[in-house]
Amino acid sequence: MSKQGVLVIKGGNGDGKSLALLPQGVTMIGRGPLNDIPWEEPGISRQHVGIMADERGFWIADLGSRNGTFVNGERLGPQPRLLRNFDRLELGGTNTAVQWVFLEEEVTVKIDTSTFA
Repeated sequence: MSKQGVLVIKGGNGDGKSLALLPQGVTMIGRGPLNDIPWEEPGISRQHVGIMADERGFWIADLGSRNGTFVNGERLGPQPRLLRNFDRLELGGTNTAVQWVFLEEEVTVKIDTSTFA
């Protein structure tokens, strides 16, 4: 059974917004307009992070960003990391106004994001 992944935004202008991740391939996030999720925020690089979907789940990788990517307060190293439900992502440092909460569910289950708003 395939899964779907979403990022729920906490804080900033997008507070409460849900962003779907690509079910196959890599979802690119950064300030550049060609990203799958373009995000204009101080500290975020043009191509900041990629989240790759495969049969095991969703993997996050920092793409050499200047200010780093943090998962649950830990700086992401050069190796991709498997994301787990409710992981909190911070792009561009740990003092940012925006956090991204990762959720993964079976496609047949509706994700209720109202508890994160």
